[in-house]
Amino acid sequence: MRHVGKIKWFGGYNRKTDSYNNYGFIGSDGRPDVYIHRREVRCPESALQEGTPVTFEIGVNRQTGREEAKNLLLLTEETDVDVLALAVHSSDERIWKPVFGEYLATLVPDDAEPLVIEKIAALSSRQRSEFVRSLPKSILSFSQTVRGFLPTDEQFRLCLEILDTDTTAEQPMNRAALLVELRGFLEELNSPGIWESVPDTIVLEEQVWPAAPQDRQMKILASQLSKEEMTDNEDTILRIVQVLSESPLDERPSLVAMLPAWAKNHDAIFALQPLVDQVNQVWSSLELGSLRVWHKLSRQAKILCVYRAAKENRSLSGLASVGEDDPLVRCALILLWAKENPQKSDAAFEKAHRLFQDYVVTQAWNSTEPLDLYPLLPHCRPGVVEYCEGKPWVTDEDKRSGSNRVSRAFCPRRKRGCGLFDPSEADAYDVSPSRWDTDVSSFTENELLF
Repeated sequence: MRHVGKIKWFGGYNRKTDSYNNYGFIGSDGRPDVYIHRREVRCPESALQEGTPVTFEIGVNRQTGREEAKNLLLLTEETDVDVLALAVHSSDERIWKPVFGEYLATLVPDDAEPLVIEKIAALSSRQRSEFVRSLPKSILSFSQTVRGFLPTDEQFRLCLEILDTDTTAEQPMNRAALLVELRGFLEELNSPGIWESVPDTIVLEEQVWPAAPQDRQMKILASQLSKEEMTDNEDTILRIVQVLSESPLDERPSLVAMLPAWAKNHDAIFALQPLVDQVNQVWSSLELGSLRVWHKLSRQAKILCVYRAAKENRSLSGLASVGEDDPLVRCALILLWAKENPQKSDAAFEKAHRLFQDYVVTQAWNSTEPLDLYPLLPHCRPGVVEYCEGKPWVTDEDKRSGSNRVSRAFCPRRKRGCGLFDPSEADAYDVSPSRWDTDVSSFTENELLF
């Protein structure tokens, strides 16, 4: 039977005999120091420094009848698993640490984990991280508890390394659990650029994908699209649509910018873009007289197209041939035509008024839902109602000016004047020339009337 101990001393100069000693002693738990003679040493004597862990057998000297060590080896050269187990279960770090990894390699992960945790618990806080770093990848892959003794950023890198290696390795691991763990680290660390260090294949995993930033998601999905519009892109298109649907409206332009031109024009993706972006995307086609894109637009986008035409003094007369069915869009087109043909504006205004009035009355009778009249009607600036109901209120000064415009308005809701047209009022509607320098997304029918 072999035993484990540490060299107390070996060799050295002996002043009494004026010679070098050819023996020494081994300290061992639970027994007196054991004598060891040079002839029983099976390793370089120079390695037998004080505290060096060794293994040995116990024999009896025939001449003295005392116990002495036989067949001494360095502990790090021991191959007997039972002896390694004996060393590993020692409470002395200088004995168990040198062979701990070698012994772990003989155990299945279920048996290795509790032993590792026991040893970690016996170490100081400073020692724990260093010890865990020295462990075999097999136990680190297996045990989340053991990995948990590392700093969060190291756990993240280790988890990523494990996931990025061959999942058919000898030691089993729960990939789904590792992916959930990785997602937790990503959310906790939340440092700039950290998602760029995660391979696309891992980001695409169902446990990680929902936590990924939308620009990272879009970058991956854009890379998966074929160069041309084909049916095999539909699954990817559906995922792109989902990303856009869940993104804030003001962030969508930068996300859509990652896509190829044909994908931007895909009906499902086009419909999710901000209205102004939709208008900008089809504007060149409308200017060239290509009207097939008109039917892709929503009501709001079509009306913004009308506002842009008014702002840039462009004619959309060709749209008369497309057979527009939406009453509010038709109102906007009629008002644009009236602006282009002022000599016939009165009849056009009357026609637009009747069309708008019939639409509102019909909707009010057939639905209990609030009317959506954006972006045709201006909103009520004081917030009394959803849309402005102000009536022109002609003052004596307006009459004397000889102008067709009024400087005040009457609010039927508040039953008093409203500073709708008064630049000095906080609730005034800007009708100055500089108004035309702003984005058409803030325009209403007033831009067609003034």
